[in-house]
Amino acid sequence: MPPHFPCTQGPVEQENQEPTRSPGGVVHPVDHALRLSQNQRCIRRGQARKAVLDHATQSKRWYAAHVKLRVTRKQIALCLVAGVVTTAAVALLGTMFGEVTRLGMGRSASGISISEQRRVGVCRFWSINVPAALLDTELADDPDWAWEEAETAIVDSALPQPAPRPMRFRLWVFVRAGWPFEAFRGWSWQLLDDLGGPNEHISHQAFAIVRVPLLRYGVSRTGHFLVPYYPLWPGFIANSLIYAALCWLVIAGLVSARAARRARRGLCTRCAYDLRGVTSGVCPECGQARPT
Repeated sequence: MPPHFPCTQGPVEQENQEPTRSPGGVVHPVDHALRLSQNQRCIRRGQARKAVLDHATQSKRWYAAHVKLRVTRKQIALCLVAGVVTTAAVALLGTMFGEVTRLGMGRSASGISISEQRRVGVCRFWSINVPAALLDTELADDPDWAWEEAETAIVDSALPQPAPRPMRFRLWVFVRAGWPFEAFRGWSWQLLDDLGGPNEHISHQAFAIVRVPLLRYGVSRTGHFLVPYYPLWPGFIANSLIYAALCWLVIAGLVSARAARRARRGLCTRCAYDLRGVTSGVCPECGQARPT
């Protein structure tokens, strides 16, 4: 069995190393051939290791030079549109789905009873009963006055249920929807006269609100959804920008992942053209620049 010579030195040092000589000063031919073969194998291993390192460095340069988050006007426009649509969709779904939770009831300084409700944390309702004693005043028809009464009222969840409704009153309903900020608002009122009597009369008016019938299993039930659509501009803009940023992050993440996968496979990050063996500085298919 021929002797084994481990590769313990570098290729250059082994190349310059003197071959083993016999006691008489003569180089043994078998020993010299084995030594040369061992040196050649070490040189080939070093060249292969260097090629692997060069390929890894080139891949890192390609990734750093081409896998970047680029923002274009088209992407900005699409993300803004998606943000606006998502803001409207969240407000719409928040008014239609989920259980309604009563937050509390209270009274304002003028004696108006107020009830506050919420649906899944996205939509809030305020029901305001204006008694007959205040219906003849000018403030009874003012939505700003009614909303101010709702904001200044002290709402307590431990208060008892309200007393039976009188024969004549006006019922205000304010609706605000949106998440994480309130983005839409609307209101409506109903004037009920001689409720339950022979001369019962109901009139109503609405502003920026749509009544959607409450449907279940294809049959309309008693009741409806109140969907507001008048924008509250600070909350509407803030929600749209938040959803647009989230949409852009999702798109950018998908694009970066695709580009990284193509770069690892030796393909063009734009058109997926096979760049292995291409020596030019650009992709021959789409013209994408390659790292120098």
